[in-house]
Amino acid sequence: DEDNAAGILNGRRNQPLTPLGIQQAQTLAQSIQDTHIKFSAVYTSPLQRAHDTALAITNKLSLDKPPIVMEDLVERDFGIMSGKPTKDI
Repeated sequence: DEDNAAGILNGRRNQPLTPLGIQQAQTLAQSIQDTHIKFSAVYTSPLQRAHDTALAITNKLSLDKPPIVMEDLVERDFGIMSGKPTKDI
């Protein structure tokens, strides 16, 4: 996402994937498909970037159900450090 590209500590900030992140999600989905491992479900954090990555995977694998959102998979909360440049931490 844009925070990662800019060197910002992201945590639970709900940023979308960048064009590069979208490409990486599609590459990951293709790599998973190429392994021929079968999945019956894909689980994701509720954050948009994670959900979009999971959706790329479920679409590529032609799974019958959408990604399953689980609050327990949300990223760590870095508190007051969230949104700060990592170089300043």
